[in-house]
Formats: sequence, structure tokens, C-alpha cells
Amino acid sequence: MIDIGSILRRGPVLPVITIHDASKAVSLARALAAGGLTAIEITLRTPQALAAIEAVARDVPECLAGAGTVLTEEDLSAARNAGAAFAVSPGATPRTTVFVTVAWDPADEPQRGKKPDKDSYRWKKKK
Repeated sequence: MIDIGSILRRGPVLPVITIHDASKAVSLARALAAGGLTAIEITLRTPQALAAIEAVARDVPECLAGAGTVLTEEDLSAARNAGAAFAVSPGATPRTTVFVTVAWDPADEPQRGKKPDKDSYRWKKKK
């Protein structure tokens, strides 16, 4: 599981980017990584965001790609299926808060192209 501290320690800042053209995501991620920024948040504000996350996760192993502007369970599932290593939400409802407490264990990652279901997640128990 990736914790927030290990994500933030990867660089002096966490770039938050909005991708309008997924074909440019890999070169942008490589440039950021070359500059010492090896974790990036790609916002889910455009139709190209998930393709961008998938491309960076697949083609830029030195860069940790996460999803931002995650608003719903569906957003989280799609981001996870695209290969996002983490997710960021600007707010939360009680339902999405429970859903977001997923342990992002690479062993649990669904196969690309296969939609995960809620049983594929490891749920944390509240104490």
C-alpha cells in the first residue's frame, strides 16, 4: 500500500496536471521525472485523463501516476483500472469515503480492460 507520505517524499512538489491530449502525457511525465518530480496527479477533468494515466503507468515506470478530482466510486474504479497508484478527491461523502479507504495493493490490481468489482478491493475496518 502506498501511503501519502511516501507519495509526497518523491519530490519537493506534487504536480497537478490536466491532460487534454493523452498522446502528450508520457513525454510530460518523463520531463517531470527528469526534473525530479516522480509523482504526478492527473485530474479527471477531461475525457483523455484515464488514457493519460494508463499511458504514464505503463510507459514511465519511474513516475508514480495518480488520479485527481475523483468524485465518485465509478471515478475511483476507473482510475484504479487505468493503473493509478493513488487517488485524490476534493471532497467526500460518507459513501465515497468508505470506498476510498481501499488498500492500493499491486497484487490486487485488476487486469487491464477488466472492470473491477467491489469484492476485488481490500476494505479497511474502522476501529
